[in-house]
Amino acid sequence: MLTDYWVLGQMIAGFCAFFLLLRASFSAISFIRFWNNQALSEKQIQLERQGYLLSSILNIVLGFQILSLILFLNTVNNHLPNLIKGAMCATGVLEVNDFGYPLLFLKLLGVLLYAVFLVLNFWDNAEPNYPLTPFKYWLIFPILLLNLSDIMLSLSFFSSIEPDIIATCCSVQFSNTKGYSGLLGTYQGVFKDFTIVIWWFSFLILILIHFLLKGQKLVIHVLHLVAAIVFVFFSVFNLKYQFVKYIYGLPTHNCLFDIFWLKYQAIGYILFGSYYLVVGSSTFLLLYVIVKKHLNYSHQSWLKKVQYLGFLGTIFSFILPYLYWWLWSGNL
Repeated sequence: MLTDYWVLGQMIAGFCAFFLLLRASFSAISFIRFWNNQALSEKQIQLERQGYLLSSILNIVLGFQILSLILFLNTVNNHLPNLIKGAMCATGVLEVNDFGYPLLFLKLLGVLLYAVFLVLNFWDNAEPNYPLTPFKYWLIFPILLLNLSDIMLSLSFFSSIEPDIIATCCSVQFSNTKGYSGLLGTYQGVFKDFTIVIWWFSFLILILIHFLLKGQKLVIHVLHLVAAIVFVFFSVFNLKYQFVKYIYGLPTHNCLFDIFWLKYQAIGYILFGSYYLVVGSSTFLLLYVIVKKHLNYSHQSWLKKVQYLGFLGTIFSFILPYLYWWLWSGNL
C-alpha cells in the first residue's frame, strides 16, 4: 500500500517535515543555550535573524502537520475503503492491523501540541524582545519525537495493509440491536444514563467557568482545562453510542467516521472542530496565565476571541447532537 499515490504523498511530506524539524532542533539548542534578549552581542543579533527565519519555517511545517490529520482521515475514510475488501469506511481500514487506531490517536494529540507551539510563537513574535524564545523552543524536541513516531506508525500501518484480506467493518460490528459491545461493556441502562449525566454536568461546569475566567487565576484555568477534557471525552462517547444513529437515521449504526462524509453534510468536521475549540481554548488560556509574566502586551483582544470561540464550541457541540435527536427521535 506504500505505492498508493495518496499514501506516498503523505509519507514524503512526513519525511520532509521530519528533516526540517530535525534541523530546527539543532538550532533550538543554540537558542536555549545562548539566547539573551538583553545582550547586544554579535551572537545575539545572529540568533535574532535566525529566529525570524526559523519561526516562519516552523509555522509552515506545523501548519501542514495539522492539515495532515484531515488528509489522513480522508485517506482512510474515503480512498482506502475502495481498495480494501469489506471496508466501507475508516473503521474497517483502521482495524486491518494493530497500528491504525494508535496512529489516529497520535495524530489527534499532535494537532494540539503543534497548536500550542504556534500560539507561543505568535505571542513571542508580537513582543519587541522575543521573551518566550528559549521556552517555546523546548517544545521542538517532543514535537520531533512525535513526528518521528508518526512516521514509524504510518510506515507500519500502511505497509501492513493487504488489500486481498477481507476487513471487518462497522456493518458487522454494530449488527447486534440488543446492545453495543466494547471495552466498556454493554452501553445501556444505568451506565447509559450515567454517561449522559456526566456530560450534562461537565457542560454546566464549563459554562459556569467561562464567566469566572476574567480573574485569570491559575486554579480556575486548571479546572477549566480538566472540565473541557471531561466534557469532550463524554461528548465523543455519547455521540458514538447515543446520538450518531440519529444523524444517520439508522438505529443500529454507530460508526463515528461516516459523519465526515458529504452525504451527512460533513457534520463530523463541525463537531470535532468544536471539540478542538473547547480543549484548545482552555489550553491556550491556561498557557497564557503561565507565561504572561514574561509578556509586555496583554493580548486581551486575542484572549477574548479565544474565550468566545471556546464558549461557542461548547454550546454548539452540546446542542447539535440534540437537534438531530429531536428531528429523528420519532422516526427511530
